[in-house]
Amino acid sequence: MTIVFIGIALALGITAVVQVGINSDLRSLIGNPYQTALISTTVSTVFLIALSTVVYHRPYPDMQVFRDANWWMWTGGVIGALFVAGTAGLVSRLGSSVLFTVIVLGQLLAAALIDHCGWFGLDEHPLTLARVAGIGLVMVGAVLVRLS
Repeated sequence: MTIVFIGIALALGITAVVQVGINSDLRSLIGNPYQTALISTTVSTVFLIALSTVVYHRPYPDMQVFRDANWWMWTGGVIGALFVAGTAGLVSRLGSSVLFTVIVLGQLLAAALIDHCGWFGLDEHPLTLARVAGIGLVMVGAVLVRLS
């Protein structure tokens, strides 16, 4: 079953690169990465309302969730919107390969810290020499991709 999940994660990585390309074209048309992100996330919202309605027969969670959520749980949408705007603005300047190599490096650095500390209710996974070496190799990869 793990191979299926790895395949899904790989597909998500592919679609993220495709999405950035699409949003870059939209940004070229609009001329503004924030308005591009607004359009993209609005389409996402409409899609998720429809999908939630079909799958769960309601477009929103129970209202208790809104009362019980910690303040920081609301920041995911802001982070997502900034990611869409940032990638839409940067991909034409850096290229997809450099942009995503650096994004993956940033994700690995944050993931290693989150895993090590067990933040967000996740199990702790201590930082090991092997993990540090793996992140170091991604750093070397980022430099090599940039130099090519």
